[in-house]
Amino acid sequence: MDLAPKAKLDKRPGDTGGKHSRLKLYAILSLTSAVPYLGTLWNGFVYDDHYQVLGNPYLQSFQFVKQILTTSVWSFQNTRAITNFYRPMMSLQYQVIYQAYGPLAYAFHLANVLLHVAVVLLLFAVTRKLLKSDSIAFWASLLFALHPVHTEVVAWVAALPDLQVTLFLLATTWFYLDIGIALKRMWWPPIATCLCFVLALLSKEPAVMFPAVATAYEHFFRPDRATTTWGQKLWRYSPLWLLTGLYLYGRIQFMGQLVPSPLRAQLSWFSTFLSGVSLLGQYMNKLVWPATLSIYHPFAPSTSPLDFGVLVGAAWILGLVVIFSILWKKDRGVAFGLAWMLVLLAPALNARWMPISALAERYLYLPSIGFCWLAAWGLVALWDAGLGKRRFWIRYALGLTGLFIAAMCVYRITTRDAEWK
Repeated sequence: MDLAPKAKLDKRPGDTGGKHSRLKLYAILSLTSAVPYLGTLWNGFVYDDHYQVLGNPYLQSFQFVKQILTTSVWSFQNTRAITNFYRPMMSLQYQVIYQAYGPLAYAFHLANVLLHVAVVLLLFAVTRKLLKSDSIAFWASLLFALHPVHTEVVAWVAALPDLQVTLFLLATTWFYLDIGIALKRMWWPPIATCLCFVLALLSKEPAVMFPAVATAYEHFFRPDRATTTWGQKLWRYSPLWLLTGLYLYGRIQFMGQLVPSPLRAQLSWFSTFLSGVSLLGQYMNKLVWPATLSIYHPFAPSTSPLDFGVLVGAAWILGLVVIFSILWKKDRGVAFGLAWMLVLLAPALNARWMPISALAERYLYLPSIGFCWLAAWGLVALWDAGLGKRRFWIRYALGLTGLFIAAMCVYRITTRDAEWK
């Protein structure tokens, strides 16, 4: 199949220069993403960790690999009252760590911290390729590394699937962006894309939303969208849909429904819709102002359009529509960040699909990448607005504000590390 010529990319300021400059950025991001979480290395096992690690016989021998790959994540307890989540990558990683170090909490926490560092570094690389700006890539990755809402995912051993699915979907995106590029007519990007996507599907269920993200990117956001045919677009993303279909068929065929639904009998679809609007508002509030963080957030279904939570969510929807319309004209590549955030957050907004914790901070780890792209673009735009002698105060104020926010984020992360002990 003929591949499309390389499209002319929008110019963006902010490239740092050579390879050595980028290596420095990678080093800064590595330290920034690891140091605030060093306190977790002395934490023990909490909540589900006691069952998934200490009480899981599948980890004690490699002979249980078959059971890990063919049964639900709680099948080792031999009870019908357990959810049918399918997370084989989590159990396989647990098994490897357990075989190497035994039930040593330090090793499991260290694995989470290292995965978080890997996610941040890969986010920087993917953003550079996606948005063609070192500055936006650096600030987006730095914000992601220091955002306190991510503490639950890094500090809690049982939140490993969120780290894994994010890592593998970023890797999927990295290879996907190379498919069909005229200067990179290589055979392996499509294969690598599919392999990484399979690993993401085996990590956590929200990965099934990624084909929708890829389809939206292909038709509305990709720089060469105007010079490629429908056939070329389908060739790029159709394997992702095929793999998703096979995954869903296998899940339903062998394990029943995709996710447990304890609230299904209690919620009407109208209440589910209103609750979804309210949940969106609460998640956006956590991203913008991560002050009130907790292992458990009470969930009360919304029953009226006039409920306060629904009104807040509706206000957020209106605001996001305005932001999207502005970015659609100014920088469509950055507008893709909104699509990433909302599509990958969508499964967490359906209260009929969720377990007892319909609102949980860990559900933001993957979608928040889109938020970080938008915030970084805004920061770079403000910084560029400070050019000139008469406007130097903009950069001065932005720098001081950034240092203060970073210090507060580090403080919040370290205090949360202690709470998870």
